[in-house]
Amino acid sequence: MPSNILFFILLGGIVRIYHLLVSAKRKLSKAELLVLIIFPTFTSLVYMRRYSDYSLFSFGNVFIITIILLSVIYFAKYILPKINEIQILIWVILYWYVRFSLGTEIGTSRYIDVLLADIILIALSIITFVISILHVRLNNKLRLVLYVWFIAISTSVLYFALPDYSYVITSTGTFPDIPSHNLKTYVFAILYGFQLFYIVCNVLYLFYLIPIPGKHQSMKDRIDDLKEFTELLSAKFDSYQFKSGTVMTHICVTVILLYLNFNYDLFSMSNTILITLTAEFLMHRWV
Repeated sequence: MPSNILFFILLGGIVRIYHLLVSAKRKLSKAELLVLIIFPTFTSLVYMRRYSDYSLFSFGNVFIITIILLSVIYFAKYILPKINEIQILIWVILYWYVRFSLGTEIGTSRYIDVLLADIILIALSIITFVISILHVRLNNKLRLVLYVWFIAISTSVLYFALPDYSYVITSTGTFPDIPSHNLKTYVFAILYGFQLFYIVCNVLYLFYLIPIPGKHQSMKDRIDDLKEFTELLSAKFDSYQFKSGTVMTHICVTVILLYLNFNYDLFSMSNTILITLTAEFLMHRWV
């Protein structure tokens, strides 16, 4: 992938971070601004010197990547969305829509045992459905498990549903079917990075749950950080119990929308996901 295209994709991620912080009315202090400028600058200069890569775009790419990595952990409180049981259920339904729509591609994967993965996902999906329909009391541990499940399932859906197929980009290292030098390309790349940001965040958060200490960190400090992070995840799950009728209404509307598109091919996969999520957002206000 050309470094200039990558730069604008990463720029889309920065735009997303700024959008989230502004939405949360979170203002950066002078100290935070200095850290987000000085540390990425130092990292970029070290990279350029070590690899003898003095391209301005290479400097910008490393600079933005460093900011994104710092922000994902430091501003996790503002980046991680607040969710509830209905939202998880909707993402589960979306996953199975994507799974059946791309059945052949996923079924030929050389990296996972697809049958075993399907069995595990079916079991988790059933558990999600039962929790959504029945008034199951959710303790902190179960809320944590559900939030991790949400991160994993939403990442899977977004990965396969993004425009121009992130699967192709990550497997071939190219930005497919787009000319490399015009304004439309760069605008599209920023929008792509805006959406891709959540996938990157979710993957990093999943890796962050692995209890491996950093280079200059003791296991005790790592466990303390992990405990604090899991408490944040648990707190981000709203354990409000919806009425069974409300849950079934959301399920029916979602299934009908996806069924119509699956049979009549009305919209692209990415647009179908967007329309379904928008419909769910509106329903949360009315139902």
